[in-house]
Amino acid sequence: RKGAFTGATTDREGKFEAADGGTLFLDEIGDMPMDLQAKLLRVLQESEIERIGDTTPRPIDVRVVSATNQPLVKRIEEGFFRQDLFYRLAVVPIEIPSLRQRSGDLGELLHHFLVRQGAEEALVPEATLEELTKRPWPGNVRELENMIMRVCALNPGFASLDLEMVQAQAGPRASESGPFDPKNIVLPEYGVPFEDVERGLLEAAWNQSDHNQTQAAKLLHMPRQAFSYRLQKFGIIPKHGSGDGAGN
Repeated sequence: RKGAFTGATTDREGKFEAADGGTLFLDEIGDMPMDLQAKLLRVLQESEIERIGDTTPRPIDVRVVSATNQPLVKRIEEGFFRQDLFYRLAVVPIEIPSLRQRSGDLGELLHHFLVRQGAEEALVPEATLEELTKRPWPGNVRELENMIMRVCALNPGFASLDLEMVQAQAGPRASESGPFDPKNIVLPEYGVPFEDVERGLLEAAWNQSDHNQTQAAKLLHMPRQAFSYRLQKFGIIPKHGSGDGAGN
């Protein structure tokens, strides 16, 4: 609001006011500071905002869509995310599978990012596409986009996304992480609670599978039901509820 603080020379709409009657997208909601979470919760509960310098609230009608790559249930347990805000936002939760779980989309995504970089005429050989499907993509779509940006920057005017280009710029393949050898585990002199070890394995599988219970259970060679029970036992997901992160 004009005159509300030094340098405020004109009236300017905030994001919620500008989105009145429409939809507002809030990205990376899991990284929002706690003080802003409290303000957002009030807006969602009261359906009104108050401009800086105003004394009268303004009613708004905004549909909020939010996204995060954070495990919000864990963030709540750690004290970094408000539980009441989580339930206010999670009306219709949609879990987007990781890139390695939908490798069939790689071809279209590659073309999309090549077009963005002005390389829409570049061909994508079958060998290149096959190689990319074997990679774990821990950074998901953003990692793929960054790889294409590097390839285009280092190979201006290239006509084909050759296998050598991909191998030079992409991360390691999933099979290159090496076999697990329990003999290499070294325990500290003071020991370690077995429950901490079990929880660590569960969380490692949970995170590596991008919160997909079926895939995570396969990593630990256990039935999905048993894995789900242990997730609930350690509070990694809510008990008897789908909630955030309770992937299939």
